[in-house]
Amino acid sequence: MTCPTCGEPLDEGASKCPKCSPVLKVGSDHLGIKVNPVGTIVATPPDHPGGTRVDYRPPSGGRSLSQADAAGTFTADLSKGLVSGTKNEHYVVGNLGVALQAKGHTVRLVGGARDDRGEDQFITIDGEQFVVQVVTMPAEDRVWRTLNTQGTFTEAGDRDSAVEWMRAAMLKKQNAKGTIVVLDALHFTAVVGPALVEAYLAVHRKPVDEFGFKDAWIVGSTASFSFRIV
Repeated sequence: MTCPTCGEPLDEGASKCPKCSPVLKVGSDHLGIKVNPVGTIVATPPDHPGGTRVDYRPPSGGRSLSQADAAGTFTADLSKGLVSGTKNEHYVVGNLGVALQAKGHTVRLVGGARDDRGEDQFITIDGEQFVVQVVTMPAEDRVWRTLNTQGTFTEAGDRDSAVEWMRAAMLKKQNAKGTIVVLDALHFTAVVGPALVEAYLAVHRKPVDEFGFKDAWIVGSTASFSFRIV
């Protein structure tokens, strides 16, 4: 017996496919840094053949619901109460840390970063400390201005649109040489996946080569939606 959506073999008597079934996550602290709980996230896996849907409801209020099909065509609906920018940095870098830990690295977030020195966060990876700079994606004022004034924001696009968002965010940090640059796609998580990274690199150079970054990642609302841009 196989799953009709992805073809994954199912155990005898199983009623749900473990690969396709949405995952409910309840947020908590990350890597030794005290942060607020992240609320609830119900998500299907990135780049799922049947499409990806991510329903994120943070404790701050509001909701981001993003959906993408296998070809990368997406919609996103945001409601007032969501936060962006500096308020998300601990959580986004925490997801990066969890993703690195899953690859076998020893990771810890470290305090003491200063914005006036271009430091959003410090992170140690296998005992070596790095500066992290976080940039919201999309890096467009219209998103957050509309959300704050009208209470909702809706967007639709395709994978090329998401690549343009990545590019604009990257250019905002083009002088952050030697740092780990993280694109914060927290509220548009369904667009994030290996296919988006591949689409970006099909038209642009690797960020570490083009801009001299130490590393570059795109990070969504969970560590499973966190990918190196290489």
